[in-house]
Amino acid sequence: MAGTSPLHEHLAALASVTARADPLVFVGRGEQISAIIRATANLPPTGHRSQTVLIEGPPGSGKTALLNEVAARLAADGVTATHLLGATPKSAGAVARTYGAIAEAIAGAPSPDRLSTAQDTFKVRASLGVVGGEAGRARTAGHPVFEDASSVAGWRRATGVPGWSPMQRMVVAVDEVQEIAPDSPAAALLQDLHTQQHIPVLLVCAGLGNSEERLEGAGLSRIEHVIHLGRLLPDETLECAQKTLHIVAERGVRGGDAAIGRWAERIAGESDDWPRHLHAYLQATWKALREQRVPDFDTADLDAGMRAGALAREEYYRQRVGASRTPLALIRALHARIARDGALDQEAARGTLREALRQATESEREEWEERFGGRMQECYSQLLRAGIVALDRDRRCNSPIPSLANHLLGDGANSAQAP
Repeated sequence: MAGTSPLHEHLAALASVTARADPLVFVGRGEQISAIIRATANLPPTGHRSQTVLIEGPPGSGKTALLNEVAARLAADGVTATHLLGATPKSAGAVARTYGAIAEAIAGAPSPDRLSTAQDTFKVRASLGVVGGEAGRARTAGHPVFEDASSVAGWRRATGVPGWSPMQRMVVAVDEVQEIAPDSPAAALLQDLHTQQHIPVLLVCAGLGNSEERLEGAGLSRIEHVIHLGRLLPDETLECAQKTLHIVAERGVRGGDAAIGRWAERIAGESDDWPRHLHAYLQATWKALREQRVPDFDTADLDAGMRAGALAREEYYRQRVGASRTPLALIRALHARIARDGALDQEAARGTLREALRQATESEREEWEERFGGRMQECYSQLLRAGIVALDRDRRCNSPIPSLANHLLGDGANSAQAP
């Protein structure tokens, strides 16, 4: 039976953390982190033009955790600020606030928060007839609105400081860029930051496997740094499990190194070296420990913890299948061909889906038609967005992790529910 001590409360809090939260211990990705940090040393206007990094990977591959880790390391390395957007900005106001944050961080401009307050105050006063047009123009001069990178550089030159010091560098990191739409405010922002030659800003985008194509459609062509995230190395997975378990041991969970080693090895072995699954098995571990009156790695039920982690992983796969909006017969057919022939070029992948659709039941075809309107490319893109398939470094279609294919083609296929 679970206790109510501070340690039990801590374990309960760890077990309830969302899958997108940062891991307690970040391991691996050293090559990718080094590439991003190197890029910050060669920024405009004196360095390389159009410095943009794209991080691609399926859901659960650790893109957001990598962004946050890079932000922390850059801050420690002297980068003035890292502006992280949870997703692509969807309004002109959000774009203006992003430019305002850039201008505040590297050019010393007034804070966008103070700007918003001043704008609201002015609107209220103007509506009451208290402030006239001259005062409005004076307020605008004192609280500039930045529309692009060149306006940030222009404002800084106007203050009498023409150059940039090495400490005035900034990273703008944008997540979920696969959702960007051409001709949107977000597309205009990213295109400007991608092509600008005026301010020392590095643009880092993160998204699913189709992100490079989506960014090209939005005007971001010739991205020189594309990072493909996949599984961790086995020793990295084990290291992460061991260090994370030791953290809770330091908080009071009993058990020596041998017991922690047994749990870490099982967690690493079951997780497929996939960050999302590693998180699921660690959460199952916190729950198993919390069920004990005195949490102890030596006496906690390791097998039960691993079964709970496997159930969480299976549920995650069912959610991904549902998010794909694609009949299960088509998903199985595509994974069966990948299992037989290996990675497919993208036209072959779409062709496999077309053939599977022709062989599907009438209800499955009607369901597919209703959801995708006859557009196979949209169906294929949705499979990429849902993480049912991924693109490798050669832009070929593949299964992101072996356990997903096992779920779809093995025992899990019998229990998977069509969306």
